[in-house]
Amino acid sequence: MFKVIATVSLLSLASLQASASSAAQACATARVGAALSVADIEQAERFYQAGLNMQRALSRDFPEHGLKMRLLCSATLSLEILQSDKAAPNPRGAFERDLVHGPSKLVVWVEDLQQSSDRLVALGATLNVSAFEEPNLGVRIAILTDPLGNPIQLNQPMPP
Repeated sequence: MFKVIATVSLLSLASLQASASSAAQACATARVGAALSVADIEQAERFYQAGLNMQRALSRDFPEHGLKMRLLCSATLSLEILQSDKAAPNPRGAFERDLVHGPSKLVVWVEDLQQSSDRLVALGATLNVSAFEEPNLGVRIAILTDPLGNPIQLNQPMPP
């Protein structure tokens, strides 16, 4: 089971009201939502569907704004993936924005850290920090980057 700590997107909530699919119903019960900007929406959608067992709830294109949106859901997470026609790679690197805005990442709670990490790596993620224990927080942590450069932190509760 996956749980995510992130921000809720108003676009997702408004879009859910217009959709009655089972995936959208799952989104309506999801406890947390997140939004990621990506350069390749199809690649991101495949990665998160396979890696985090998510289903597409909604697909919308807004050509007048040069924006594509996919809403993916699981029982506990809604993930809005956005691609803008105006987006361009930062010539100074993916983490340059962190110097101005602070770091951002997707934090996912998993039942089996090794299995989840292995599955994401097999789908194209990069393992940046191998699993380690943080006993003060009672958690095991691994840090990855998805194929499009978004940081993902996997957390697994440590046994008491």
